[in-house]
Amino acid sequence: MHQFGFFFVPSQHYLVNNLNLIKMRIKVNNQEVVIFQGATVKDALLKSFSRDDVDKALINSVEAYDQWGHEIGLDSPLKPDQTITYQFKQ
Repeated sequence: MHQFGFFFVPSQHYLVNNLNLIKMRIKVNNQEVVIFQGATVKDALLKSFSRDDVDKALINSVEAYDQWGHEIGLDSPLKPDQTITYQFKQ
């Protein structure tokens, strides 16, 4: 049994890696990012920046949006299969 007790993991929304850490899939600007459960928008953007070789110092000059086009804060929690987009402030 996992040291944190029993938990249910929906099959398509979460991934469990070999360390038994629960991860979830998020789309950032139409690119899939696999990130830990409980991550925020900022966490997903930083991982996306790292993949795309974008300077992480630019995180404070970003506006993030949910799949409906509403602006969301960088500290907003993410849910599995959520889609977010970002653009740099002008």
